[in-house]
Amino acid sequence: MDSKNTNNNQNQIAKVIYIHNDLYNVIIKYTKGDSNIWETPNLSKHIELIDIFEFTVNTFPFSISITPESGNDNSTIQQIQESGLYYIHNNEIIKFDDKVNIPDKFYLMTDLDGTLLGEDEGLRKFNQIWLRYFMGKPNVKLIYNTGRNFTQTCEFKRKINFLWPDICICNCGTKIYNHNTEKGILELDQEWQNIINEKWSYDKVKDYFVSFEWFNYLGKESDANSIWGKVKIKDFELCKSKLEEAKEIFKKDGIEFKVSFSGFNHTEYRFLDIFSLNSGKNNAFKFISEKYKCDLSNILCCGDNVNDIEILEECKWGVLVSNASIEALEWYENKGKYNKGLTFSSKNNANAINEELIKRFDLDN
Repeated sequence: MDSKNTNNNQNQIAKVIYIHNDLYNVIIKYTKGDSNIWETPNLSKHIELIDIFEFTVNTFPFSISITPESGNDNSTIQQIQESGLYYIHNNEIIKFDDKVNIPDKFYLMTDLDGTLLGEDEGLRKFNQIWLRYFMGKPNVKLIYNTGRNFTQTCEFKRKINFLWPDICICNCGTKIYNHNTEKGILELDQEWQNIINEKWSYDKVKDYFVSFEWFNYLGKESDANSIWGKVKIKDFELCKSKLEEAKEIFKKDGIEFKVSFSGFNHTEYRFLDIFSLNSGKNNAFKFISEKYKCDLSNILCCGDNVNDIEILEECKWGVLVSNASIEALEWYENKGKYNKGLTFSSKNNANAINEELIKRFDLDN
């Protein structure tokens, strides 16, 4: 009997993927079977600010040691008894469950600030759910659709343990980065850049607006394709009026643009992004759907703020989090609630996303 079990174990393999994006370095070691010899896995790939280690073991049980390089001896040792795929993230070992039935394709597209991020326990639970049920499936993608630029997103990643996406839409839809699995990096989507640069001139539009005293130009960020500025609240209505005038003026020269406002909780300023008419969070959303041939009904869209409204208006499956901005809540009450595919969650931040995933896919809570 013992010999038979041993032979069965030898035919089984446990694959372990260690996603290293913690605030501090971590040493991962593992044993094989009952051996007291500890081995360290080699680096498999590097994605932006993330190191990924992969190793396989075919002798059970085996142990994994996680030791923070923080000057203390606090090690976490966990034992794995059976074959399967395991993820290590944020010092937790999570076994992948491939039993979830995902018809065709499933993409999760979420805003970052105020939606996925903002509540630590909800984010931790989301990471667990995604790693356990969805990570690595070929018909599944995690997409961030954020107002932050790519550099800011990478820096922010160092501070908060959110998972790295398959696709990152940045600068309110003016940049799209796709995960190149062979190179292990996120690459700029040049096809999207060509689309949004039609009927657009950054310099001409910028020069026009900086001539106004009420417009505070905040500079061009290194990887941005939008004009970033701010106006005092007392000048906000004047700004909106001048923007409409400018649209008509530039349209005669073949230049078309739109504007996204933010900072509605700020006491002194409103912030604005001026960018190509072809860009924006919603157009980027539709571009992704068409490029990867994923029906809109299979893309879960989650948001909390004014610049998410254009997506939530048209999405076929969406969630507005309970901590949404006042403007987004007013929009939902007046218009958004008539979108039958949109849910106004009673949960905040990532908790709202978790609730929707658990309900839709009948996941273990």
